[in-house]
Amino acid sequence: MRGKNARKRQKKLTFGSWINNLGEGALESVMSAKKEAQITLPHSVCSDLQTFSYPDRTQLYMLDLVYQFFAVLNQSLYPIEVCVAFDPAPSVYFEYLQRDALFLHSALWTAQSYFDCIQGFQVSERALFHECKAINQVQKRLNYPQTAVNDATIAVVVNFVLTTALVGHFSTAKKHMAGLYQLLKLRGGLRQLKGNSQLQIKICRADLSVALLNGDRPLLLSDSNNWKPFLADVADTEFLKRHFQSFTLDRRLANTGTDLRRFCDSANMAFITSSKIDGPLFQETLISVQYRLITLKFNENGDEKEGSLNEAFRLALLAFSTTVFLQLRGIKIRFSLLSAQLKDALLSQVVWADLRKMETVSLWVLFVAAIVAVTDEDDVWLVSLMNERLRGTESFISWHKVRSILKDFMWIGEIHDEDGKAVYSRMVRYAAVHKDSSSGIDVVLL
Repeated sequence: MRGKNARKRQKKLTFGSWINNLGEGALESVMSAKKEAQITLPHSVCSDLQTFSYPDRTQLYMLDLVYQFFAVLNQSLYPIEVCVAFDPAPSVYFEYLQRDALFLHSALWTAQSYFDCIQGFQVSERALFHECKAINQVQKRLNYPQTAVNDATIAVVVNFVLTTALVGHFSTAKKHMAGLYQLLKLRGGLRQLKGNSQLQIKICRADLSVALLNGDRPLLLSDSNNWKPFLADVADTEFLKRHFQSFTLDRRLANTGTDLRRFCDSANMAFITSSKIDGPLFQETLISVQYRLITLKFNENGDEKEGSLNEAFRLALLAFSTTVFLQLRGIKIRFSLLSAQLKDALLSQVVWADLRKMETVSLWVLFVAAIVAVTDEDDVWLVSLMNERLRGTESFISWHKVRSILKDFMWIGEIHDEDGKAVYSRMVRYAAVHKDSSSGIDVVLL
């Protein structure tokens, strides 16, 4: 029997294509509860890897790397993608591996570089070998207009961007991204790839990563963004605004932040129920949220106080979004410029004096800043502010309570809990060393 306190059934969400700007008519469902939607390898792939013809001579280790690239890197390289339901049909990249020697060496370079980084090694000779092979072949490919801008060539250049960024060569990744941008212009723009959504999302991820790593404007950024909520409704936006009390949160920022929060709620539910988020939803959220956050700039005109607070929250949302969409499995990529900007914003007396009055928002922003901090040297100022933020709020504060606050605001347990608990532990140690008897605060790790 349903009681009066039973929760209302959550309204089904819809969304339109943001990448291709197809308008409100292109609508899809947000959640897919079918477990069978999880990507699986075609049944014959593993056994066929040793039998089908490759476009170039292969050695045994190459077969293993091909499998790793197809089975792991191309499907679950990013932790959030574990709960995403992509098209279960065989990946288009598998076709490229079979017929394109250039893509084969590009894939081998990416896979070998990834595993080198995972194991803490310098870039190996194998990775360098396949990098050289790929670069030599792509230079030849670009001399022929009919092949210079096909999907396979563009996919190779995307691999160049992401792999050089992975190994820390950010300036080289920027040059590759500029080359990719020129190829896209020759092709007629990103929209011309709408039949290959896997490639589209990799291009956007490459563009966003390079921009954030180098502190630049994304090359694919549009000046005509739609600032309406992409996922959220009015009630969602009002929930976020309530946490800012009397402060006027910028409408565009509120809409974008609420979209990200709604996506996090869907991701948490997917992890808990072993269900899947709709693949197109994941792609569109990634693009719409991060490009909008990068577009917004405050502090340039108008009220300095409101501009500074809006800018601090924008930076926190952008930093949080990188942990959801851009972090690799097993490798911690630090967006040091973004982290430094967020630090400067929080250390502003104008910002912190007002932000600390917003209990939930300030706690969330501090945890985000700590998670994306470049080095442990940032712990001192961050943990100090956390201790100040928690002082006198309650006589008993546990990680369970802190996590509950964070998750209610914006948090994905499977992605953020481990780092968040580590931050809390550092705060506990700091409080023990700098205990203020007048604060009345006890911290307990549960």
